[in-house]
Amino acid sequence: MNADRKVELAKANITFVATSYDAGETAIRAHLAELRAHIDTVEKGLKAGLADYKAAAAERETKANAAAEALKAEHAAAERERRREALAKELAALDALAPMAGGYEFVHVSGPVDVSSAATVKAWAVEREAAGEYTFAQCEARDNATGESDTTRNAAIAGASPGFTGYDGGRYLDVHASYGYVQSFTHPGSYPRRSLAALRSARLALTRPDEHPGKVLAGPIAGLMPDGDASSVMHDGSVYTALDAYRFSTMQRVMGRPRGEYYFTSRTMAGATSDFGEIQRIRVMCVAAPAALTQMATYVGSNPEVKSDGSGQLVESEAAAAEEEIVAAMKRAVVDAPNDYATRVTAAVSRTTDVLATGTMSAAISILPKGSVNAVTSTITYTRGA
Repeated sequence: MNADRKVELAKANITFVATSYDAGETAIRAHLAELRAHIDTVEKGLKAGLADYKAAAAERETKANAAAEALKAEHAAAERERRREALAKELAALDALAPMAGGYEFVHVSGPVDVSSAATVKAWAVEREAAGEYTFAQCEARDNATGESDTTRNAAIAGASPGFTGYDGGRYLDVHASYGYVQSFTHPGSYPRRSLAALRSARLALTRPDEHPGKVLAGPIAGLMPDGDASSVMHDGSVYTALDAYRFSTMQRVMGRPRGEYYFTSRTMAGATSDFGEIQRIRVMCVAAPAALTQMATYVGSNPEVKSDGSGQLVESEAAAAEEEIVAAMKRAVVDAPNDYATRVTAAVSRTTDVLATGTMSAAISILPKGSVNAVTSTITYTRGA
């Protein structure tokens, strides 16, 4: 074979190879295009499926949340009904105390109250007062709901109804806000969580009417679980100071006293400007008022001398004599030992009432209470001497 023929065959082979390569590249490109199209289809399907899944999941979550809220509302309604029934039973028990007038100083309403049920209890105490029976009620605020923080719970009980914002319990209510772990008397060594109002009532029952329930010299509150790594008292009044501002009584630590000691505040649910903002003021009045009523009752049916000037008013000697008698009776009740609960008592019998026309003798009795120390301040420095 000559040289020219060899060259022609080589060229043909090169052309064939080039043609085969072009065909293979075209096929590969076509296959890649098909593969990309398939991937795009799969990707679109996955995205659509994911969107459907998310929509279904969101719908399931919405339904679950709605069911949970419905169940929560159902439980809340059941709890309100349970509390209503329990309160109705307690009010029936309170009414049963009516024949025992004077046989008790105060009542403890077991179980949480809100502003509505507290108002019902207050109405009962007002009725007792109208009947000449002077008492008050120790009540309990609710505890935290499941998963509820102390801050949220405190804001709720101090907020709008059913919270106590703006409510005035007057001389009739003490609503305690602290909870803690209290020793069980039926199961030694067990410390269930409960309202510390139970320990507050016990402290009040053991102390004089004029004694602050948080008197340090009287010792810390007994019956609490000893403090470990955490406090045995929730809603500590020294931590959650707003509770005092909203007129809830609490249990608190006192700076300067050992860890684990707790003391009650004297706060009551009376209005901010009331004379009955401290529990000892209510208690002393519950002693003084019956004594005043008893003494004033002695003047019913009496025939005091009146002035001859046509005014129908008591003569000075009658008014002054009545004042002395009233003061003497009140001093025996709340000033003289061992009943030295107040500093001084004064009485003023009206000289302007027309006794002839009205048949009424009026007297204003004033009690000067003892002071109450709820805070102390001091300054300590070095000195160079005289």
